[in-house]
Amino acid sequence: MTTKRPLKLVNSSKPGSDVAAETAAALASASLVFKKTDSTYSSTLLKHAKQLFTFADKYKGSYTKSHPEVATYYNSTGYGDELLWAASWLYHATGDTTYLRYVTEANADKYAKVDGPTWFSWDNKLAGAQPGGGMEGSECKTGSPVRTESCLVWVLGVLVQWLREVLLSRLSFFGDKGAKGNSGIDDYKKSADELMCALLPDSPSATASRTKSGLIWITKWDSLQHPVGSAFLAVLYSDYMRASDNETLSCGDDSFEPSDLRKFAQSQ
Repeated sequence: MTTKRPLKLVNSSKPGSDVAAETAAALASASLVFKKTDSTYSSTLLKHAKQLFTFADKYKGSYTKSHPEVATYYNSTGYGDELLWAASWLYHATGDTTYLRYVTEANADKYAKVDGPTWFSWDNKLAGAQPGGGMEGSECKTGSPVRTESCLVWVLGVLVQWLREVLLSRLSFFGDKGAKGNSGIDDYKKSADELMCALLPDSPSATASRTKSGLIWITKWDSLQHPVGSAFLAVLYSDYMRASDNETLSCGDDSFEPSDLRKFAQSQ
């Protein structure tokens, strides 16, 4: 390829908490994949994940503010969500409750909005926003004078939040020892339950953000992002329910089973 690909660096004077923490999350999750088959490689991945998270947390800032010229291509509007995402995976990879406290205590109040999925209003198709000052989804409406790259940031930001809610709900499902007595985990579990109830079409709190045929529909731009992400999370959540022998999801006065979540996923 002949396209120029200039290198941009993030460091203590030009921080990039978002990109560093996102990379830390990827390395921490990958360390779990290789833990049994290549323990040396797994340890290397985890070592660098810890280092990157420490760097991202110590030198807070967005990489597009450090390098404004890249905002035209992939703008970042916040880094709080990535910090929580990285800490969540690091807890799963290490069992170190320091990371769990990072997600469930002061930083949850600052970044997470775990008191229900307020980052995505089920009464307004595009009312979502990333924690820590993200872009309003209304800016992605058809015809709005906004770059599609900015819409991508918003869409992916919402999906990352969904993923974090479901990932942390796992600790509640399986009675993780490190999470015992941690009320913050219950908040994440409640938020994940509310998300699942919003996705199920027969739930009393079902989102109206659907096509007439039932496809989750948030924005015309890259419209399959949300139904595909929703389907994946519904299947994952149904697996958690089955594996933990907790096979009832309460949505108001109605109850649903793992099979209902899988049926929804297949419909998407």
